[in-house]
Amino acid sequence: NAKFYNNSAVYAGGNAGFGLLGADAYDFCQNCHYGDTSGGYDNGEGFASIPYRVGFSSADHSCPSSLTMSASPTVIEVFLYDQFNTVVVGQFLEDNLFSVRLTYETVSGDQNVAVSASTYSEPINNITGSARFDNIQFCGSNNSTVALMFNVLAPPGYESIQGTSCTILLFGCADGYEVSDDNGCDTCVESKFGVVWYVMLILFLSCCTLATVLCLLLSSFAGWRYWKKRQKDKRQAIEIPDFTGRPSLTLDDILNDPAIPRVPWHEISIGETIGKGASGLVSKGVWKPEGKTQKDIALKELIFGFQDFGLEVLDEFLVEIKYMSALVHENIVQFLGICVTPDNSKLYLITELMHYGSLRDLLDKKGKNIPMELRVQLAKDAAKGMAYLHSKKLIHRDLKTDNLLVNNEWRCKVADFGISTVRPTITRAMTCIGTPVYMAPEVLSKNKYSEKADVYSFGIVLYEIFSGKRPYGTGEYAQMNQAQLMYQIIEKEARPPLDSLDVGLQQLIRECWDLDPRLRPSFSESVVRLRRIKRSKNRKDDEDSEERSSSDFNFSESDERNRTLTSE
Repeated sequence: NAKFYNNSAVYAGGNAGFGLLGADAYDFCQNCHYGDTSGGYDNGEGFASIPYRVGFSSADHSCPSSLTMSASPTVIEVFLYDQFNTVVVGQFLEDNLFSVRLTYETVSGDQNVAVSASTYSEPINNITGSARFDNIQFCGSNNSTVALMFNVLAPPGYESIQGTSCTILLFGCADGYEVSDDNGCDTCVESKFGVVWYVMLILFLSCCTLATVLCLLLSSFAGWRYWKKRQKDKRQAIEIPDFTGRPSLTLDDILNDPAIPRVPWHEISIGETIGKGASGLVSKGVWKPEGKTQKDIALKELIFGFQDFGLEVLDEFLVEIKYMSALVHENIVQFLGICVTPDNSKLYLITELMHYGSLRDLLDKKGKNIPMELRVQLAKDAAKGMAYLHSKKLIHRDLKTDNLLVNNEWRCKVADFGISTVRPTITRAMTCIGTPVYMAPEVLSKNKYSEKADVYSFGIVLYEIFSGKRPYGTGEYAQMNQAQLMYQIIEKEARPPLDSLDVGLQQLIRECWDLDPRLRPSFSESVVRLRRIKRSKNRKDDEDSEERSSSDFNFSESDERNRTLTSE
């Protein structure tokens, strides 16, 4: 139960200043972090060492030992502790990105217990030092037991943090209620007995008489529906080729999936065209849901004329809908639903409108007017979105500035998941999919590759953001055709020049381009390093501004660039 106070460790009734201890005296605190000299990170309750484990507190939202079948959704909060049982908060969690992943397994019961939550991975808050899981719900049989496991997703150097777990018993109902099996999930319903059962039996027997007539009517109706469906060849089910790690989908799977929201056609107003894709046009519009505030939206269309494009285009469109409906993050373009026209001629994928378009368009239009601080923020947003994507075991496979969109609040978000795929449990050879100048050498060579291929693409994106130039768009590379350029990238290790960039950026980009994918940084690490680059740039700007006379100008260069950017 030792804690740090005033740069000293209080334990076993005595004090010891770190500065007074020799190297061999630190054994009492193995793996502790004392900063540059002897201090730890100040967490508001004294000085804390580096994280050691996660666990529950004795306060609210700890893990319950048991729950009734009718219990409301549960909230569980997991805290990050150091070796002295002190909660780690503050600057350390701003410098390093930690998150907690929730998994579960059935311990006992007649059937497997299913656990659902708003999200299965939560970041650790730098203020509270905890990850909070809301809306946890359980589905299983009466008197079954489920174990919840909470493990830490940590940046490099902190992988040994201990996780925690707890066991929850799901048992019977409160007085006046009884357990009922609802599609394999036991629930509590109001008890019924005595004369009620006789009434129900009489009603059941009466219904049996009508059942035969109803069955005949339903059979006739089903036959008519089947005939009508066969006539609508533009909406018939088309099986998609089975790509490795990708869902096998039909058009009917998407149209009938209850997890994919349907937007009523009469609530949509379609405006001007803002782009064109393989499946049709992309337009902006307005959604006016009844009783709610209207929203600016983007509509990507699929024309039900399959003769106009191949199954590959249809597959990408359906997979994009399926993935986007399951991805929720501030740096992933928000999926709102699908909409079918009244004549069944078109299917629309509806997302939030990204007012400033793609990052590539923004770089072309604004050029050098984009401040360095905003460039770092856009890059960090993209890295956060990709970190979330990888946490869901997805590989994007086509990360580029054209697929990074920017809204009117200057937030960058990842888009276009048509050729994304589920990360395999083992790295294996896959097809060469993506845009060549952004693709990693192992992908161009059609060798084994993993999610680290996205990190290589991010290195090219960083070059574009901070140089403003298109990759391989200058010098001898500009005159090469695609095959020649691919050869140079694979065999000659050709990369865009980085001489004009800051040293810190050059180092990060070169690590993203490392020939050994295992040595490329994760996106979580890239977020931390971009944050440090931003702070370093801000400090340098402050030092430069102090050397200038305030009478020489009214605004700093950064403010002036922001004003220009906003006015445009």
